[in-house]
Amino acid sequence: MREIMDALSPVSPFQRVVFMKAAQVGATEAGNCFVGFVTALDALFADGDISRDAFYTPEGRAPVLVRVVTRHPDEITGFGEARIWSETTRLDLRVAEVPAPRPGDRIEIDGAAFLIQGEPVRDRERLVWTVDLRPA
Repeated sequence: MREIMDALSPVSPFQRVVFMKAAQVGATEAGNCFVGFVTALDALFADGDISRDAFYTPEGRAPVLVRVVTRHPDEITGFGEARIWSETTRLDLRVAEVPAPRPGDRIEIDGAAFLIQGEPVRDRERLVWTVDLRPA
């Protein structure tokens, strides 16, 4: 079932997926789960209290308007006996809008500019990127 779900993903190169199966193997339930999850994800990125508009600019290309979910967790890193607090900025991007973010790509949110640092991480379902940002 994993391969079928991957083929239904927005980043899949397949335009048509044919699923031949026996009876009672859970195909309808898998389809319901997939549609429900994607619908919930779209609602999350459309919610004005959770997400916002941003401009994503891949290195050397034109800016693209995308929706992002911002997170500002504080990180505490141990260093020997000391604990170092650092303010971080992370955000989530839909793979359907940003198929391949790279370190150094620029993101502008409400006039503040950031650069992606480190390698972006894709979620288990391969629908959302999480990226760490630093001020540009």
